[in-house]
Amino acid sequence: MAVNYQREFLTLAHNKDGKPPVVYKVALHHWGNKNNANKLFCIHGLTRNARDFDFVAEPLTDKYHVIGVDVVGRGESDWADDKLCYNYDTYFDDMAQIIEQLKFEKINILGTSMGGLIGMGMSARYPGLIDKILLNDIGTIVPKEALVRIIKYIPMTPEFRSFAEAKDFFKIILMNFGIKEEDHWDHIVTHSIKMNAKGTFTFVYDPGIAVAFQALAADKVEDVNIREEWKKVNFSQMMIIHAEKSDVLLKDDVEFMVKSKPNISSITFNGIGHAPALVNEYEIKSVCDFFL
Repeated sequence: MAVNYQREFLTLAHNKDGKPPVVYKVALHHWGNKNNANKLFCIHGLTRNARDFDFVAEPLTDKYHVIGVDVVGRGESDWADDKLCYNYDTYFDDMAQIIEQLKFEKINILGTSMGGLIGMGMSARYPGLIDKILLNDIGTIVPKEALVRIIKYIPMTPEFRSFAEAKDFFKIILMNFGIKEEDHWDHIVTHSIKMNAKGTFTFVYDPGIAVAFQALAADKVEDVNIREEWKKVNFSQMMIIHAEKSDVLLKDDVEFMVKSKPNISSITFNGIGHAPALVNEYEIKSVCDFFL
C-alpha cells in the first residue's frame, strides 16, 4: 500500500466465573505514523474484518494514526475456544485491553454496524475516552427483521473451489454494500477467504460467532434496543451514515439520534443497503470531510 502499513498481534485474556482465563491474540492493522497523537480506531461489522478499511484509511493518515481491529474470531485474529466469548461484553473488554496496552488516552472511532455498537458501548462505559465517532449504518435500534436475516447466514460454512467462485458468492451476499468496481470486489474477497488443508477456500471468520444467536428461534427474536445506554454515550462530534435501503438502521432512528444529542450530523447514501463498504470516492470523501 502507498501509506505506511504495519500489522501486529496483541495477547488478550479474560477471567470469567473463576474458570481458567481465556487467552487469544487479536490482529491490529496500523496505517500511518504510530507517533501521531491522533488515534482513529476502525471497527468492522459482524462477519467482516479490518481490511475493509484499507481504502478509507489511506487519506485519513494525513491527520491520524489509523488502527484497524480484527475483532476476535475474525480476520487474522484467533478464534476463541469458548464460543460463548463472542459477545459485546467481551468486545468492550478487548477494546479496553487494547487501549491500555497501547497506552492511548483519547481515541476516535469509525465503526461499521457491530463496530459502531462497540464504539457507542465504549463511549458509554468510559466517559471522555472518545472524541469523534462515525457510525456507519448503525443506531440505537436494530429491527428484529434484520436480525432474523443475519441469523440465517452467520453459520454458513461454504467451501469454494476457486477465487472466482468465491467472488460470485460474495457478489450475492454483499450485494447491498454498494460495491461497483471489480478491484474493490477483488480486495474484499481476498481478505474474506483463506485456503484450507483440502485446497479449497473458506471464510476467515469463525462460524462459531453464531452460537450466541442459535438459541433464538425466529419467532422469539426481538428488536435490539440500546436507547437506555445511548443516554450515556458521549463524544465531541458524531456523524451517522445511513444507507437508504438499510434494514438495520431506519430513518426514524437517525432522526431520533440527531435530535436527542448536540453535535450530531447525518448523511444518507442513496441506492444501497446495509452496510456501505466505504470504498467509493463519495463515501471516502464523506468520511474524510468529517474526520479531517
